[in-house]
Amino acid sequence: MFRVRAFIFILVICKVSSDASSKGHTQTISCPTQISKTYKGLFANCRGLNLTTVPDLEGNIAALDLSENRINLTGSDFMRYPYLVYLNLEGNGLNRLPFDVFTGCGKLKFLNLKQQSKLQPQIIS
Repeated sequence: MFRVRAFIFILVICKVSSDASSKGHTQTISCPTQISKTYKGLFANCRGLNLTTVPDLEGNIAALDLSENRINLTGSDFMRYPYLVYLNLEGNGLNRLPFDVFTGCGKLKFLNLKQQSKLQPQIIS
């Protein structure tokens, strides 16, 4: 008996502010997505695209790979991803995590923060 696994690939086009945004330009980034049975939703692979901000992807993203980028997190960056279960931020060189960066991510179960040489613990008073 053969099992056939079908993945539907969807190309998600998102607008991401780049370093050129200060000049009024917007960089268009393509993050390929596929249906994930593991995460029960869309998996978006934005690995190694030199992103500096969290992309604004359409759809019910359940898994998001933002590893090997240069993302600078700000407050509530992931608010637009309420179905997010898996988030990979490995190798972004993060130096801080804003206290409200994961607001709205009540379903988040896996967070990868490996290889963040500059990340320092912060005390919230």
